[in-house]
This record gives sequence, C-alpha cells and structure tokens, in this order.
Amino acid sequence: MAAFTQTGVQNALSATTGGAVALTIPTGMKPTHAIIQVAANSVRWRADDTAPTATVGILVAAGTNIEFMDPMIDYSGLINFIRFIGISGTATIEVAFFTL
Repeated sequence: MAAFTQTGVQNALSATTGGAVALTIPTGMKPTHAIIQVAANSVRWRADDTAPTATVGILVAAGTNIEFMDPMIDYSGLINFIRFIGISGTATIEVAFFTL
C-alpha cells in the first residue's frame, strides 16, 4: 500500500460572510488529498466552481474536520475548486495537503 506524503499546509485561512475563499494550492507536487479543519465559526463549502453562500452549500460546524483521504480516490479536482464562506463572524480554516 502506498503511503501518503504531506506536500504542504495552509494556516489561518479566514472565511468571512463577505465572500467565498479558495485554498492556496502548494507549488510543486499537486496535492491529491487533504484534511481541512474548521475552527472558530462554522462554514459552508461547495466544490462545483460555484461560490457557496451563508445558506447554500455543505455546512461544516466549527471544531470539525473535512477529510478527503480515501487512497483509492484522486481529490485534486475537488481541492482546486473547493470554496468556503463563513456563516457568521470569521471562521479559520487550517489545511494539510497530501499526495500518494
């Protein structure tokens, strides 16, 4: 079985109610997997190249993770298109990027 290699991190991405934000993809090895932690406030996300809103998108509660880590799936497209918006106040998003 192949092992994951961490290819980068993104710390303290702020997601506010003012507009959707995207991840900053690390240069070099294109990440195929990610663990995304939502801190401080809840967010909504979409990965279909459409911005989420405070009422439209997949809700993720503060203090929880989103994990795109199934080794049988290449999540690179999803990682490139995912966008976040805060529900109320500012949410902080922490990301660890991986490749196989």
